[in-house]
Amino acid sequence: MSKKLFAFDFDGTLINTPLEEPGILEWEKKTGEKYPHRGWWSKEESLDLQIFQPEINPWVFEHFKNSCSGENYVFVATGRVNKLKDKVKSVLDFNQIFQRNKFGEIGYDDLFCNTGGETFLFKTKLFEKIINDNLDAEEFIMFDDREEHLDKFLIWAKKQPIEIKIYNVNLKKLIS
Repeated sequence: MSKKLFAFDFDGTLINTPLEEPGILEWEKKTGEKYPHRGWWSKEESLDLQIFQPEINPWVFEHFKNSCSGENYVFVATGRVNKLKDKVKSVLDFNQIFQRNKFGEIGYDDLFCNTGGETFLFKTKLFEKIINDNLDAEEFIMFDDREEHLDKFLIWAKKQPIEIKIYNVNLKKLIS
């Protein structure tokens, strides 16, 4: 079996986290307070497990489980800012998606959060580094839900030195 690289987006892909508008309303209802911030995705409150119980996306999770075999490198890459890494990990743990240990159990090898800047650029730079660090891999397979990024990923993929497969999670299908 040959090595493959698997990239799973977090929000709306591997985990169905609350969207901004309904999330703020639910947060306010459950806390009895006015939401204290502008913005959502960079705030700890959006991943508060005392308020929300975000669940896995079953379709993606099946692919995730299947990817965790052999020498494959499996990682989660999110546009969530790096200061939320522990919160993202807590949501993954809540859903029993754990970092893989040395015994090779089902799980991810690494979790990457945005270190700054636009999410698409963060991800493509990260993906290129992972590809270059794993030149023995035969393909790179990614799962994402963000429509405005998927078309750009298709263009980006054509310039890579490895076969890239892109799954549009919203359509539940391979688009490249």
